[in-house]
Amino acid sequence: KKKIPAFLNTCVTDINEHAYSETVNIDNLAHMCNVSTNHLLRVFKSEYGISPKKYINNLKVEKAAEYLVTTDLTIGEICEKTGFNDFSYFCRTFKSRLGSSPSEYREISEGKHIK
Repeated sequence: KKKIPAFLNTCVTDINEHAYSETVNIDNLAHMCNVSTNHLLRVFKSEYGISPKKYINNLKVEKAAEYLVTTDLTIGEICEKTGFNDFSYFCRTFKSRLGSSPSEYREISEGKHIK
């Protein structure tokens, strides 16, 4: 198994720590890792099979799904809390990742928890 470049580990650690803030952006990550944006995009995609943006959005959607099931926060609040600054983009991203809208997801999961 080939070794993951050290800068990529740094990048992923930073993404995991800051994924829910709007400050995570690819240019900043590349700068922090001392590589060009194109190099970061290329190496990230070859290692993880998806772009950094998609990786970040997947983390955000997974966290949003967790909030939908475990809290009474509104979908708008969850959208904000997970670092999406555009509600319709949040809903589209959520649905494309999990196959249902945030409200459908919450209804389905509530149905599963009825004793």
